[in-house]
Amino acid sequence: MLKLPKHMQIHPVVNITQLRPYKDGADRFPDRAEANQAPEPYINEQGAIFYEVEAILNRQITPHTKRVTYLVKFRGQDAHENLYIDEATLLEDVPELIAEYEKKHPRSASKQRKR
Repeated sequence: MLKLPKHMQIHPVVNITQLRPYKDGADRFPDRAEANQAPEPYINEQGAIFYEVEAILNRQITPHTKRVTYLVKFRGQDAHENLYIDEATLLEDVPELIAEYEKKHPRSASKQRKR
């Protein structure tokens, strides 16, 4: 019998004949890359968790608030972990990455925003 969360709507009993010992397959697939292990986050004195920003991927202006946000790639994280983060936050934490992105992708004069 499996111990499953209550929200799972499957039968918790599995026949023992369906079970097999786990094999990682490294001997059969030696060229397979290791599973991506995310790096440990940095935890500051207040207990806040931080991940290292690897790159700025995109910029957008949110329609309702007209605020600039950037799509951020975190080191060691997969693409589905990318997040849009407010410009002000990134200017405090990684101003050099914002400057690098803006140099490569300058804003057009009509879309230039006052800071």
